[in-house]
Amino acid sequence: MPKVNNEPKPNKRPKKFKRPTVKKSQKYLVTQDNRFIYAKYGDTTANELKFFYYIISKLNSISDKAFEACEIPINEILGETLSHESEDNYTYIKNLCRSLSKRILEDETLVFDPLTNKKEEMFEVMAIFKRIQYLKRKAVICYQLNDCLKPYLLGLRKNFTQIPLQHILPINSGYAIRIYQILLSELKQNRNEVTMPLIQLQDVLCVPKSFYKWDNFKRNVLEPSIKEINATTDIVASYRTKKERQKITQIVFEICYKDLQKRKDQAKDKEQQRIQIEVIKPLTELKDKTLAYPTDPLDENAIIALVYRGMHEIKEVKGKLQVVLTLEEANNPRKKQPLIISNAHQIEKLKAMHENYKKKFFTQNASKILKNKDGKGTAYIQQIQENLKKRKEEEKAIENKPKPLKEIQTQTLEANPNQEAIVKPMTKELGNLFQQHLTKKDPPNQ
Repeated sequence: MPKVNNEPKPNKRPKKFKRPTVKKSQKYLVTQDNRFIYAKYGDTTANELKFFYYIISKLNSISDKAFEACEIPINEILGETLSHESEDNYTYIKNLCRSLSKRILEDETLVFDPLTNKKEEMFEVMAIFKRIQYLKRKAVICYQLNDCLKPYLLGLRKNFTQIPLQHILPINSGYAIRIYQILLSELKQNRNEVTMPLIQLQDVLCVPKSFYKWDNFKRNVLEPSIKEINATTDIVASYRTKKERQKITQIVFEICYKDLQKRKDQAKDKEQQRIQIEVIKPLTELKDKTLAYPTDPLDENAIIALVYRGMHEIKEVKGKLQVVLTLEEANNPRKKQPLIISNAHQIEKLKAMHENYKKKFFTQNASKILKNKDGKGTAYIQQIQENLKKRKEEEKAIENKPKPLKEIQTQTLEANPNQEAIVKPMTKELGNLFQQHLTKKDPPNQ
């Protein structure tokens, strides 16, 4: 009978956990100036745009100073960006490079002319790539962007939009990619509604002339793009139209984030933006101004003078932002009083309080203001000069007045204290010699 080993067997070593591989494209951000989003660069296909945005996502929009010559392996492009499955990759990549080399950027902007001191329209055309080549043996694409694109892609500090590349790659329509970028850039500026002229949108997308008719544009461009954006991206969009004389002239897009937290964050950002525009910015006009703050609503004369020195604090109360001002009393700066402001209407009230204080001040100090009507204080300066002149004349008159002998002697003694110490012992030694000489007559001649 075979022996049975009942001892517990040692546990097998667990298999090493393999982390799921993350594509490089999921880490990349497409950073571009908002002007570039609205620029025209032809009727580009989805794969051309994806390849171009993949190149842009590798740039550092802050630290990079110039466009350098770079290489991209073919498998990286086909596997991550284009998801192209074809046996003849060489022909496909060659045609892609050929079409990209012909793409140009058209930019229509307003520029300031220092000679005429006016803004003028400028139309500029530039090639997107300086050079692009495909090396079949090394299986790489060598490229270098045109230096004319620097203002749109490098050194960006404001008015730019960052889009994760992974949000663009699932979209299969070039029109949908362009519309998604436009809507997302507006959404990131806290706009949930965007109105665009129909002709402007058609011009930016570079649609063929056959699509300028509304029915064709709606059926072939707008409807499929909105449907794909809602299905594959992180935003939801819808649209309605506006007519002029029975003709559709404008499209109004309504957009929002799919994620609830992003919608909450956007609402908070919009509230902060509103506070900055409606409250914080107008408050600078009231800095160091005195307000006639009413203490009794039934008594117009019951007021207290408060001064705003620029001290304020933003607080959140029940999901709404409020600005708490710190005002100080004009007669006693040590005493502080808080005041809560939350909208532009209350700012107008503060301005009215300042105007009320100015009226009361001018009525009470009309005579002083009239004396100083030139604003330089000449009336007060003349009065001060006259007072100084009168004082100097009085001092001269006192100095020129004759003084009594005793006062002069005392002044000389005070001025020369050692003289009294010399005169006293001389009078003791000589006695009344000088006095007798002055009173007695000379003896007769013998």
